[in-house]
Amino acid sequence: MLHLGKVPDPTGAPTQPNMAMARQSIDMLSMLKEKTEGNLTPDEAQLMARLLHDVRMAWVQEQRDGAS
Repeated sequence: MLHLGKVPDPTGAPTQPNMAMARQSIDMLSMLKEKTEGNLTPDEAQLMARLLHDVRMAWVQEQRDGAS
């Protein structure tokens, strides 16, 4: 969400969307989800699925907003 400009930078710097970094972060989370398949508790698996969904939807929305 930081790379999408949706949350403030912890250093206090102004946030600018960086779609390439956001995509890389989503890809890493997706890889972690795949690699930990079967090793997470149901709550952890649900958290990972929701997190990925939310971040992917925010990325799509940012792409749409940027194209307009």
